[in-house]
Amino acid sequence: MLHMNWDKNIKRYKFEELFRTNPDDTLSPIRPIVVNQVVFDITSRFWNSSSSSAGVNFFRHKNQDIAAEEKDDRLIIKGFFKK
Repeated sequence: MLHMNWDKNIKRYKFEELFRTNPDDTLSPIRPIVVNQVVFDITSRFWNSSSSSAGVNFFRHKNQDIAAEEKDDRLIIKGFFKK
């Protein structure tokens, strides 16, 4: 997992609770998320396993749990748990 200060507002989510796989094999967030201060809404698409968005390749983290904090109707992703 990424190193961070854990506090009571950070929760653990399953990858599939926050992302869906679209028919064209892209990934999209199920709700607005923030990664490295970049906001992605539900219309965002992550295209393939060789690209990254906001410095993160989401395909590498499929099936990993996610540490995130809810704030202002968005989920701020703090890190990913190792498999």
